[in-house]
Order: sequence, then structure tokens, then C-alpha cells
Amino acid sequence: MKKKILGALAIVLVLCVAVGGTLAYLFDTTDVVVNTFTFGNVDIDLSETTGTNYKMVPGDTMAKDPKVTVSGNSEDSYVFIEVIEANDLDTYVQYAIDTGVWTKLASETEKEVYYLTGNYTSNVADQDYYILAGEGDANLKNGKVTVSNAITKTQIDALNGKSNEEMPKLSFKAYAIQKDNIADVDAAWTAIEAALA
Repeated sequence: MKKKILGALAIVLVLCVAVGGTLAYLFDTTDVVVNTFTFGNVDIDLSETTGTNYKMVPGDTMAKDPKVTVSGNSEDSYVFIEVIEANDLDTYVQYAIDTGVWTKLASETEKEVYYLTGNYTSNVADQDYYILAGEGDANLKNGKVTVSNAITKTQIDALNGKSNEEMPKLSFKAYAIQKDNIADVDAAWTAIEAALA
């Protein structure tokens, strides 16, 4: 009887091992792949080193170097400048936009807007884009303004009684927007105006 019990236990043990052996699977795993999503960056600055207050003397030419700086590692971008004249500026002061750098935006008819010719391409270093033409005069840095020599004494006397807010003004504003997923400069300017509305 003992032999029968031991025989039965041996059969049960073989069956358990056989059943357990059929439950073993080939198995492997991997490390986790983490996808992190961050935003790109478009970063610009507008600055001048020649100051913002000028005394007008008829016939004088003065250095004026406004520039747009696109920070390194900004995304490919459309870059724009808006030129704003106030208080009859063109009667007193002449200037020229550097057309080697900027192109007038023909589709904008209400504002004086220029875009960076060729657009900004991502770069490790900051990139400077001067706004005004200097006509190659090394003493004028990267731009100039010229006071008209046709100003009359009557015009000068009329300005002398005015506040700073009423004096002729030349202002600039810069804008930039990503280039990816925007078809062209006109679409880019439309997107900027929509964002500002």
C-alpha cells in the first residue's frame, strides 16, 4: 500500500510539474520612453544707443541707431517693424529705412510696416537688425536722421511754445511671430494683428 501511495504521489507531482511548466511564458520588458512637450520661443528686443531726445538744428545730421535684436535660439520667425510718425515729423526731419534689411509690407495700407527681408532663421547667437539707413557714414553708426534746412523761423517759434507731447516724434515698434505653419509675411502680419486685437 505504501508503494501505491508513493506511486500516486509521484504521479501527482509529475502532473503538477507538467502543468506548472506549461504556465511558464517567455517574457521581456523595456525602459519607459518619456515624451516631454515644451514650447519653442520667439524673443525680440528693440533698442537704441544714440538716445531718444534730439535738439533740432536746421541742416544737422544726427546718428540714430534703432535696432531689433532677435535672441539666439528663437524659432524661425517673421520679424516686423512699425514706423510711427507724429506731430508733422516729415516737415522737420528726414530719414530712410535700411532697405537692404527691411522691405515695405505692401498689403498694409494704414500703417507704415516693414518686414525683415528673408526672415529670421534660428541661430545660436543674438542677431541685430538695424532699422535706419546711414548711407555708409562711419560717424553715423548704423543710421541717421537729418533736420530739414528749409525750416522757417515761424515754424521754429511755433514749436517753441509746445509741450514735449506736441513735438515731432519718430517711434518704432517691433513684432515677431513664428514662421512654422504661417504661409507668408501677409498671413504673419494678419496673425499679429489678430493677436493684438
